[in-house]
Amino acid sequence: MNKNEQKSLKTKKKLQAAFIDLYSQKNIEKITIKELTDKAGLNRGTFYIHYLDIYDLFNNIKINLLHEIEKKADKIFEKKQLSVKVMVENILDLYHQVGEKLIPIITKDATFTENIKTILKSKIFPNYENQEINYLLEYHFSAVISTINLWVKNNKNVSPTELIKLIVEISSKGILTLVNERYNNSTMLVQKN
Repeated sequence: MNKNEQKSLKTKKKLQAAFIDLYSQKNIEKITIKELTDKAGLNRGTFYIHYLDIYDLFNNIKINLLHEIEKKADKIFEKKQLSVKVMVENILDLYHQVGEKLIPIITKDATFTENIKTILKSKIFPNYENQEINYLLEYHFSAVISTINLWVKNNKNVSPTELIKLIVEISSKGILTLVNERYNNSTMLVQKN
């Protein structure tokens, strides 16, 4: 990579970091280019050398993150282990590897989450064309990823180990069984006091 390419990459990283910071605080339509470039320590003209507008920058960030997730998923899921525990551990590891820049995007952009699901399903179960299996996988991945997204939105208020244990328990016992168990236990505690 020559000096100009390095400088361009460094500039893009500054703009992307500034955008992620602003996007974690407000919706995209409220972010101005002036605010973004001020935060990045750059001028407006520099922004337009690299991007058409805020949405172009945002799409670029999402595309880069999805490529990064896909590469990491290839590596993580190459063993094709199908236990729920291993799968959830790997998905959490994937979130951890991609880092904090993922958090505002997954919590605000449903299509991005759908793209992550598509990548994960293709890596773990690459050749399933059976419609019934597709529905089962969609149900499972939607539940797991939504649970992880909720965990992220809640500032990771339980340990990863506890989250994995809960997801594995839900997968093995079923959600309704667990809700009934937890509900009955909590009402018994209230009745005892």
